[in-house]
Amino acid sequence: MFLESTISDIENYPFLNPFRFENDPSKKYWHISTLESLLEENWNSIEEGVTENREYLAAREKIFSSSVFQYFTDQKNRIIQESLETDNSFQILGAYTCLLDSIVQTAFDYSFIDIPLIKERLVEELNHELNYKQKKIQKFTNDKNFVLNHLVIFARGGYGRAELGLSSDRDLGYCLDTNRLNNGEAEMLRQLIVHIENLLRNSGVETAHQYFEIDEDLSRFDEVNTLHTIPSILESRVLLGSESLATNLKNRFFQVITFEPYVLNLVRSFSESKEPELNRMDLKMDYGGLRSLQIPLWITAATFGIFPSQTADLLAFLIQKHLLSHRQALKLCQALEFLHDLRNFSAVAKEHYFDDEARDIGCVQENLLQDQLNDSLERLYLLKKNRFKNVDEFDRFRLQMMEQIGELSKVILDRLLDRTIVRTFSKFQVVVHLGNRRVVEIHALEGLPQVPLTLIFDEPQTLLELFVYLGHSDYDLTYDLKDEMASLIAHFTPELMKVNQHLIAEKFSELMLTPYAANVLELMFDISDTIGSTKTPQTLIGCFLPECNQMRFLLRNLTYHQHPVCKHTLNALRNAQLELNRLRENYPELYQFLKPSHILALKWGMLFHDVGKIDPQTKHQISGTAIASNALERLGYDDPEMTNLVSLLIVHHMTVVQLSKTSAYFDQALQSFFEIADRNLVNVILLYLCNISDYSAVSESNARDTR
Repeated sequence: MFLESTISDIENYPFLNPFRFENDPSKKYWHISTLESLLEENWNSIEEGVTENREYLAAREKIFSSSVFQYFTDQKNRIIQESLETDNSFQILGAYTCLLDSIVQTAFDYSFIDIPLIKERLVEELNHELNYKQKKIQKFTNDKNFVLNHLVIFARGGYGRAELGLSSDRDLGYCLDTNRLNNGEAEMLRQLIVHIENLLRNSGVETAHQYFEIDEDLSRFDEVNTLHTIPSILESRVLLGSESLATNLKNRFFQVITFEPYVLNLVRSFSESKEPELNRMDLKMDYGGLRSLQIPLWITAATFGIFPSQTADLLAFLIQKHLLSHRQALKLCQALEFLHDLRNFSAVAKEHYFDDEARDIGCVQENLLQDQLNDSLERLYLLKKNRFKNVDEFDRFRLQMMEQIGELSKVILDRLLDRTIVRTFSKFQVVVHLGNRRVVEIHALEGLPQVPLTLIFDEPQTLLELFVYLGHSDYDLTYDLKDEMASLIAHFTPELMKVNQHLIAEKFSELMLTPYAANVLELMFDISDTIGSTKTPQTLIGCFLPECNQMRFLLRNLTYHQHPVCKHTLNALRNAQLELNRLRENYPELYQFLKPSHILALKWGMLFHDVGKIDPQTKHQISGTAIASNALERLGYDDPEMTNLVSLLIVHHMTVVQLSKTSAYFDQALQSFFEIADRNLVNVILLYLCNISDYSAVSESNARDTR
């Protein structure tokens, strides 16, 4: 599947024109010609005194840096002043975008002149390399068309959308056509890119840049923690070089996308966005902020395989697809314009707008933060801009715009996700409703007779294949499917489990390592049969782990625990995943020591940490270890190291919390903790994660205490 290259009939929506970036060649030419004249004048004043190659190149870099820095500063200040006088922030975004486009073009042209010097320096550096590489570099010709046909420089993210705000990152991308370059040519163009970046950085135009080669493996961008990179490439805008190379790169990224995880990741970000307070807001990330609209637009583009670089063009496409009305699109544009205006203002308020007059009306300079709307920013905005008559008019308009962004973004999202997709597995297919986030149907493979679930899931490991999928996607099952699955409980006999135990252990490990394992286990608790004469619930998870049937709605120590044992256990397991996520994000230097086997032991430890409570006559942290060991062995595990680690976590799932209360003897407590962990860093990390996950799952007040 490839991207569509154009969107037709954009001209049918002239009301979108004020919100569209028009690339005016005359404005860009004016910037470039002014910069070139400035650079030539400054260079001529020192050129004769420079002789050596390296000294010559360093001098040229210095001239570029000083000249462009001053020009960029002056022009940015002019744009900042103009932003106080306009009621269309898209004019400011466009002016700032045009300025940066011109500087990047100038940096390229200036660097291109230096290619002979770069080549000479590179050849010197390769004196100890093989001769063939040196020869290929020496043959490199100073041909601008060749460079532009094998290189593309593009703007990414907000800069790519021509929405470069005063607080935006200046996201650039570079790509080489390494399929058509030899080693020497590729190395020369890499050095050219380095030179361009040095010029930009030294002149105060810091960029967040990414470098690609067209034949490199891009599969790493399909990981959850790198998925956010993909939209910035797909909505990119070519500044210089080969359009076909840029299209090729976009198509390669588009093919990397696994649609379902990509969409789920974006939907999750949307649903987790923070609800702003009435008088405080993150203008970019909170619900009703800029990101609220970007997410459904990114999903639109991925759904239809079309990635125009401008927001107005995507809104036009949504109108064409009857996913938005003309009025709704105009409302979104109005709200976007206002948000961009506030965001631009917040970016420069502290340095450029705050003065004695602002202090006199109650503005606090320290509270003027980028992208943050608060009382101080509101007061300063009303003081410096003549857009609103009073605070009431400002607040009414502001809250209306935030609501339009939030509600209409949700409308787009709901309409996009009101569809089903089919996923095929080894022995079955599932139909998923994306909007409801539920599996609505389960069938035998296409072409085979449709049979009951007991025949589709005739082996336990086949059912676990479904649950692994749910653990990755966080989908639920419909109530009817849950009810139908209860018929599997009688089918999965102990004898059947024993025959398949090693395959079951393998699949159960996959399940436990998924990010939403706790939700899947809760689902397996919920799938239950009618209660018989034993008065013990018969659950689907009990087929795999009979001990879990006894944990179902078991009440223990209600003066301390707020939930039944089964619910507390699942909450603790959920917390363990959250703590792992925090560790990976905030302390990657520690997270790197955890292998999948360690994370698996942690999750089994959390599932079994209170299992000993099914026997009220024992100390649960002691009896739990034997119960857990037997359960894991019965399930098919044969790994003494993992079993020992699970036992350690069960025995000491409260120890760290207890030691933390001995603050008067902190040194002794710390020493005891490390002795319990056998002075092993992995054990230290896992014991901490286990304890804090259990403690915060006990009650809402404990959860608040840990954060």
